[in-house]
Amino acid sequence: ILGSDDELGSPGLQITDQKGQQIDLPKEERTALILAMSLHEKGKAAMRRSDYELALVLLIEAMEEYRKCRLELLNTVDNYALMNLDIAWCYLKLGNMTELPNATSRLAECESNFVRSYGPNLERLNALKGNIGEESVLFVRMYLLQAVVQYHSGHKAKAAELFRKAEHQLSKVLVPEDALDEVVAAGYTKAEARLALRVTDNNITAAIRQAQQTRERKETIAKEEKEPPFEE
Repeated sequence: ILGSDDELGSPGLQITDQKGQQIDLPKEERTALILAMSLHEKGKAAMRRSDYELALVLLIEAMEEYRKCRLELLNTVDNYALMNLDIAWCYLKLGNMTELPNATSRLAECESNFVRSYGPNLERLNALKGNIGEESVLFVRMYLLQAVVQYHSGHKAKAAELFRKAEHQLSKVLVPEDALDEVVAAGYTKAEARLALRVTDNNITAAIRQAQQTRERKETIAKEEKEPPFEE
């Protein structure tokens, strides 16, 4: 329903990019993408409840919808990569050893998509957003999963290398509790504070400024979405 036009011809739910700008897509592709993203969100909600069996069903259904979209579209957004990462995570939590080859291919596809979307050294992401803060967490998960797969495949040296990469990436993500408390005391949620500190390398003053700018940007986008389109 959300992906379809209404009886008066007004478009349904629209897709926006990381800057909040609307992406023009053919109706069928837009509908498939909305279905995929909705199923993905339901899958992630099931993961948060530790219901990994249900999550896996929802994520695989979402994958089928993503595959109705053009390959060039999937190669330029990170949603598809995150889908593969979440499916591999479910395999891990379920202890499903028979899916090791599938997990290997999904993680390889995930890494390939990350490189295309973010750049080999995250340079595209840094140019787009001005930072690489919150996405660093994704690389921790990816390296960790890759290490587990390599270990259970008998490649212990490669697993050790990937565990070290995950540990190094994790060290850049961790936020000191005292810095987190100071930013929260300035009027921001823990989630806002944590993301801002990651972006600013734990600089408290810069993090407060970053949190404020992020909040204002979200409020501006929300306001623009509520305003009716201008008609001459």
